[in-house]
Amino acid sequence: MTKAFVEAEAAPIVRRCAETHLQHLPPSVRLVLMLGTGDAYIAGCREVVRRLHGSRFSSINEVAYRTGSTLWVHVSHPSGLNGYHLAWMRGDPADKQGRKRLLATQAIAAI
Repeated sequence: MTKAFVEAEAAPIVRRCAETHLQHLPPSVRLVLMLGTGDAYIAGCREVVRRLHGSRFSSINEVAYRTGSTLWVHVSHPSGLNGYHLAWMRGDPADKQGRKRLLATQAIAAI
């Protein structure tokens, strides 16, 4: 999925999809959960959202960012194919995925 942000054929599709579905959210949307915690995926999503929302974009932490009153938080995808999901669920701060869960929890708690 991370290549979709940069590949010549896929990047315009990702951009159009984001413009259609993520650029003009209703004011009632306060939280958007993004399924995926890979570093490259978060960076790609973060850049797409930054481009869509410009000066309204601000970074919260490694897994969360804000656009106006909307908080965007990356959480683990609960797929059986996600080899990192159990580590994320445990939330052990000594583990990279566990730290990401703690950061996600902290960001959401601040709403």
